[in-house]
Amino acid sequence: YLFALYDPVWFIIKPEWVAVILIVLLTASVERDFEKQLTLFVLGMCQGELVYSFVIQKLAGTLAVGGFQWLSACSAGMILLFGIFKYEQLASQIGQKSKRSNKGATKMS
Repeated sequence: YLFALYDPVWFIIKPEWVAVILIVLLTASVERDFEKQLTLFVLGMCQGELVYSFVIQKLAGTLAVGGFQWLSACSAGMILLFGIFKYEQLASQIGQKSKRSNKGATKMS
C-alpha cells in the first residue's frame, strides 16, 4: 500500500488484491492446518493494517483502522483460503480413489 501511494503507476491490478494474494500464499505455505491458516491470515491482516495506519497517521492525520476496504480484503482472503483447503481435500480424495482403483486392477490381472 505504501509503495502504491508514492508510485501508483506501477500497479496494473488493484494493490488490495496483490496484498491479499501475497498474504494468502504466504499463509498457505507456512501452515498446513486450516484453522491455524485462518488465524495466521487474520492476525497478519490486522498487524499490516496497524502498521499501515501508524505510517499514514504521521502523513495524513487521523485515520480509521479496519474500514470496509480492509474487511472486504480480509473476507476475500478467508474465502480464498477456504477454496484452497477444499481443493486440497478434493485432490486428496481423487488421489486415494485412483490408488484404490489401480490396486484393484493389478489384482485382477
